[in-house]
Order: sequence, then C-alpha cells, then structure tokens
Amino acid sequence: MISFLAFLPSHFKIFKTSIDDVDYRQVIRFLSNLSSIKVLELRTFKQSPADEFFILLYASTRSPPFLPHLQSLEFVCDYNLSWEFLPQIFAVPCWQSLDVTINIVNPFPAKVMKQLEELFDRGFRFRVVQEDKMRSVWRSSEGTTYMYG
Repeated sequence: MISFLAFLPSHFKIFKTSIDDVDYRQVIRFLSNLSSIKVLELRTFKQSPADEFFILLYASTRSPPFLPHLQSLEFVCDYNLSWEFLPQIFAVPCWQSLDVTINIVNPFPAKVMKQLEELFDRGFRFRVVQEDKMRSVWRSSEGTTYMYG
C-alpha cells in the first residue's frame, strides 16, 4: 500500500478504500503521507472497525500535520460502530468542523439512538445513514434532530 504513494499526484483530494484484511497501522501510515486529502471514505464489510483503528487514528492526529485539509470523513460498514470514538475525532482542532458520516447496513437499536442524541446534545455534528432502510439521522445547526426513514 505504501509503495502506491509514489504514483499519486501531490494534489490528491479524495481517497476511498476498504480497510478489510489490512493492518490498521499500515492504513494510518499510508494516510499520514496524504496531507492533501479533503475527502476520506473508509469501508469495511467483514467486521466492525476495531477500536484499535480509532485509537491509532486519534493518536496520529497528535503529531501534526495529519490530514490537515480533511473536510469529509465517511465510514461505510455492515456493523455498528463504537460511537465513543466520535468525540475524539472532533477533539482534533483542524477537524472540529469536519463533516462526518457513518453509513451502516445493519439496523441500530434504540439504545444507539439514545447515544446519538447524547452526542448531538454535546454539540457534535454528524450524520448516520442506515442503507437498508434509507434512514438518515442528523442534527441541524439550530439543534433540531431530523430522522427520515
């Protein structure tokens, strides 16, 4: 994966990849060499992204510049995520206005909706899209929670 970098233009803006069957450390190392990225989409269909990945992602942001131009981050997965990682992403100064979307296939239970509400109440802005029911949840800048589906 790292050798692939030699073929990328320096102004590379959008990167979409599957993180199935790869070493998460390698993904983070790869991304650290793509400082021009504005849109990042990470897909996994075999398993839920491990807490290890989010720990590595958050740790990488402590040594700037790690994806300093990132504007949009999307996770696409078959499984529910550990929602606890969201506040860590928004804690990174250059990512505070980041557009985050979590696109999941499997339904999420009512307790997850409560967790999402709590995160919204704390001021985090993100979207959760459930593909099989085309359900989308987000909170507007005025504080109104919307859910379609």
